[in-house]
Amino acid sequence: MADSQTATAMLLKDPDNPAGYLLTGRVGFSTITELNDVFSGVLVDQKTIEIDLLKLSFSNTAGVAMLIHWVNLAQEQSILLKLKNIPEQVQRLAQINGVEELLCQHDQQSPSL
Repeated sequence: MADSQTATAMLLKDPDNPAGYLLTGRVGFSTITELNDVFSGVLVDQKTIEIDLLKLSFSNTAGVAMLIHWVNLAQEQSILLKLKNIPEQVQRLAQINGVEELLCQHDQQSPSL
């Protein structure tokens, strides 16, 4: 299945949380460039950012790499990044790739594997 035909994702402001955003849809190689651009804009003048992944329906290793990139960007700018509801699929990919510590240490609700 071609990633460019299946991946559609959005990073949206959470109307119920002033510091919150929702990552929704299907994250893949074809969506990470646009999502990275959006996230870069989110970082401006922030102290804390909370991203809820509850509505993330699919992610491949590109999505895991993107989330780790976001963690690193936030750390470089002394921003506290909190990830909520990391899907089991994403946690498993992180575990398989040996990066679950980097990702799950920022998870506020999902148990680490």
